[in-house]
Amino acid sequence: MPPKGRGLSFRVAGTPVTIDWTFPVVMIVFGFAAGLGWADTGIWLAMVLISVLWHEMGHALALGAFG
Repeated sequence: MPPKGRGLSFRVAGTPVTIDWTFPVVMIVFGFAAGLGWADTGIWLAMVLISVLWHEMGHALALGAFG
């Protein structure tokens, strides 16, 4: 996990989650590099964040189920 104070920390279903500040910055750069405007880049950021979080929660659930 990143050091404290480096991003947003919260829990999802009892699993600690930290989103480092560099993740949204890089995703915003990718959005603008793809030629998206501000609104579309915001939607892109939300979609990527939810997708990555969903994927990683699958790993956390598998680890909890199978050790």
